[in-house]
Amino acid sequence: PFKIDMMQLNNEFEEFDLDRVRRTSKSNRPCKNSMPRWLSSDNMALATALGWYLAEGGVESNGTVGWTLHSKETQYVEDIQVALRELGAGEAHVSDRSYGDCVYLRITNTPLQELLVSLAGVGSRNKMLSAEIMQAPVDFQRRMLTAYLHGDGHLVDGGIIASTSSDVLA
Repeated sequence: PFKIDMMQLNNEFEEFDLDRVRRTSKSNRPCKNSMPRWLSSDNMALATALGWYLAEGGVESNGTVGWTLHSKETQYVEDIQVALRELGAGEAHVSDRSYGDCVYLRITNTPLQELLVSLAGVGSRNKMLSAEIMQAPVDFQRRMLTAYLHGDGHLVDGGIIASTSSDVLA
């Protein structure tokens, strides 16, 4: 099992309210993007968000996390949105950057971005599983793997095939 203190991920985070962190504001206006300060391997919403991040996720320089899915995968888009709400990260929205048969789901939340990058890496070729994830309880790993396989896997006679461009995940 693991327990993550979000304050340890980035020295620009500050605690506010009760047990929530946000990026330190460089102005006097409030930051909207925040996360719970403490996250653990009991959090199945984290497992779901992490699995989808491994399969279909990416990051942008402004604290945005995005997922690219097929436009027919509306249930999966909803699953990610629900996981992010339950995780306490906020609302993800379908971007106007969506094109053709693809939907681009995105959320701007710097603490979420830092968390996902620390647990799973950045860039499709560099995705990995951190030591915390490798030592997480089986239920957490199962939920994460289920989400991952919805994105980068498919069923075949007698099994499941997953694909990745990451040598470490392979």
